Amino acid sequence: METYALQGGLYAVFDYQGRPSEFAAVARHIFQVWLPPSAFVLDNREHFEVLGSSYRPDDPDVEETIWIPVKQRG
Repeated sequence: METYALQGGLYAVFDYQGRPSEFAAVARHIFQVWLPPSAFVLDNREHFEVLGSSYRPDDPDVEETIWIPVKQRG
């Protein structure tokens, strides 16, 4: 592994718990339902997820933290 330095900035952070196979629906909700009426717009920086140390793709109660780069609208 190598160290990678992210650009600084504002992120919207979402905690997710559930089946990894259902994550796509959560992502659609973030980008199609939450983001449009919010005070933010998507920023052109890295998106990333933090997975727990015990992450298993077959676990129905997996925990992830989703980081979406945003900036103030306007």
